[in-house]
Amino acid sequence: MRLALPLKNILICTAASFAFFLAGVTLPLVALPVMLFFIFPTLSLSYEHGTFPALFSALFTSLLLNIFFHPLFSLTYFLSFGLSGVLLGLVARKMTSPGDMLLVSVSISLLCKLTAVYLVFKLTGTNFLMPDAAQIENALITFTESNFASLAGNNIQAIKENLSQSVQYLIMLIPYSVIFFSTAEVLVSFWSASFIHRKITGDSFFLLPPFSEWAFPKNILFVLLIGFLCDLAASNNPDMAVLRQVGANLNAVSRTLFIVQGLAVTCFFLKFRGFSKFLRVAIIIATPIITLLGDIFSIVGIIDLGFNLRKRIKGETQ
Repeated sequence: MRLALPLKNILICTAASFAFFLAGVTLPLVALPVMLFFIFPTLSLSYEHGTFPALFSALFTSLLLNIFFHPLFSLTYFLSFGLSGVLLGLVARKMTSPGDMLLVSVSISLLCKLTAVYLVFKLTGTNFLMPDAAQIENALITFTESNFASLAGNNIQAIKENLSQSVQYLIMLIPYSVIFFSTAEVLVSFWSASFIHRKITGDSFFLLPPFSEWAFPKNILFVLLIGFLCDLAASNNPDMAVLRQVGANLNAVSRTLFIVQGLAVTCFFLKFRGFSKFLRVAIIIATPIITLLGDIFSIVGIIDLGFNLRKRIKGETQ
């Protein structure tokens, strides 16, 4: 019976891993949210039953994918998600601090993905971190010309120029996008695996403090400073494309952290003043959509790093 239960869970997690990856590859409309769960089954199996059952599940899932898809899909899954889930389950068993667990796990997730990108580049010459901008621009321009043919020539030309600049900027921010996705992926997978563990044992192994109490160390200001210096140096030397990309990504990372800190402070204030949870959730959802809100909350986050606004809000009522 002791052998039967792990085998049953291995089969369930293997089937779940295969189903998630299959849906993420073949169903574009649900690809992004489903991708956040790619490592969840293997992580949960690794935490509940150990490294070797999870590694066997990841390898068996890769074998199944190799039967139905190109071998590169199998390789990408195993390195980017299967192996990552195995290692993250090991981290969850060895560490107790949610903050340290999250930091180490995001680093592992990034390392696994970079390894997969490197091997795919060596095998095919395709670099997912630096896609062909010309092909993307041509596809978008073709779409624009076919759907906005009624616009005047000057308007079409302006749209083409904006598309070209947007594509270049988005490609430059691919490292930031990978970091952002890996962080979201690790959070979702840990929360999901911890939820399953709580259903089994009654205890959670991954429990972050309430969002209104989130706070980052003050040294993230150095990330903003380094990003600014990189931008400044690159602006005086147009040939320093790498430095420009480093600056842009550091600025994007620091801005995101400041926005999160500002939102946490705002949620703390609204909760402290008795505003409804619905309003707090609505503000959090609206912030990524409305640029102005992001700018406001990033400023609030920077101010909070220097003046600890939550401590001052508490002090005003004492």
